[in-house]
Amino acid sequence: MLNQSWDSAGRACDAQPSGGAKIASVGKRSRRDRRSSTKGERQRPTSAPSVHVRVALASSDLSVASTLIKPAVLYADKVTIYSPAASMLEQVREFAALSDPRQQVLAMLDLADSVPVLRAQLSVDASVLEQLRQFMQLDPRVVRAAARAAGQAAELAPIYDMLDELATQWQTEMPGALESVTATVGGKELLAAVDSGAVTVADLAEPRAIATVASALRAATGESDNSTDELTAAFVARVLETLGDPHSFPLLDAQASGLVRALERESDVRLSQAAVRRSGEVSAATQFMGFLPYFPELSMHETLDLRSALTTPLVRFRAAMARLSRSMSARAIDLEFEAEVEDLWRVEVEPALLELRDAFAQRGLLREIASVALGDPRRLLAETGGVFAAAGTHTISLSALMTAGLAAGLPIADVVGRALANRLPSQRSARAHSLYFLHLLGDEAQRHR
Repeated sequence: MLNQSWDSAGRACDAQPSGGAKIASVGKRSRRDRRSSTKGERQRPTSAPSVHVRVALASSDLSVASTLIKPAVLYADKVTIYSPAASMLEQVREFAALSDPRQQVLAMLDLADSVPVLRAQLSVDASVLEQLRQFMQLDPRVVRAAARAAGQAAELAPIYDMLDELATQWQTEMPGALESVTATVGGKELLAAVDSGAVTVADLAEPRAIATVASALRAATGESDNSTDELTAAFVARVLETLGDPHSFPLLDAQASGLVRALERESDVRLSQAAVRRSGEVSAATQFMGFLPYFPELSMHETLDLRSALTTPLVRFRAAMARLSRSMSARAIDLEFEAEVEDLWRVEVEPALLELRDAFAQRGLLREIASVALGDPRRLLAETGGVFAAAGTHTISLSALMTAGLAAGLPIADVVGRALANRLPSQRSARAHSLYFLHLLGDEAQRHR
């Protein structure tokens, strides 16, 4: 006899024998399979946590943003920009990138509806514009087929010729207009980072591109517009969200930091201690990179090219920054933070960079040779027949030693070889230094100048 069971949807399940033996064995195997599956899941390796730097830019001048974005793309695995100005620039780019003539016409109609000055320039009834809108939303293949069937294909051709002309004009004029807008807000370097995939501009209030362009046109023509208020409110919300997320690495410009300080004074704003600590880490790293000679002059493209060369030393540099930031009393949003970073640079970082430069300098080899030669005078004397003496004293100068050694056939190559043997471990040690990242970045910046 079979016992018929039913699932929650009322469908019959597979029948099972009425005896319990087989069911029990299936149950045991099922539990065993589940344990095996669970064990496999526990053993599955997990990916390492990434460093996601979230840059908050309250300034409308995006050229200033490059001083934060360049260090951010070098320090982080992922960079997201929260900025009203950057968000608006991306929306304008999206508008300018429209390539379908029908979408271009629809965009212009939407602008006419949103900007009174533009609508006033169109001496056309609203009903005609609505008919044009409906026509642009139709599938061109269907329209052409209907026109052929009605014998009106010839009447339709001028309309599509007009659309082609509009597309040509759009492609001709929009790039120049976009370049002008980009230059006005100083967004060239930012867009280079975005186009490379290294940086993502976050949507704030998620406006449509057309709405953003319409807002800009209304502002330019003196019309009142409240969309900027909405964008600002969305920006503030995202900044507080970032500072409340313990997994984020917030990096704020001066205006955004001042905004957060004001919110702390005036309202009950709660910040994540982990996010605040990580903000100090990435902010200090950003300022250290800015202190390097020639780094501020690096272009965004040159900075992006350096990322692969700095991958290995970056891991140690991050560890050093995490340790250094824990020793700081000021938060990254505090006014005292910059001075504290300058103190760390003078006391900890700059002396270490001098030592690293010294380890890799050419004159380091000469010092190693001197150390080896003067450190083992008996072996040198034995190898050269005891001919070295300086004015009857027991002092041997390096220059006299090298000159006499050459005359007597001293194996100078052996001395240099031992010096290099001493020097190479020193350089390996230098490359393993936690601040080797900054040393290498400084050298690369100088090479690109």
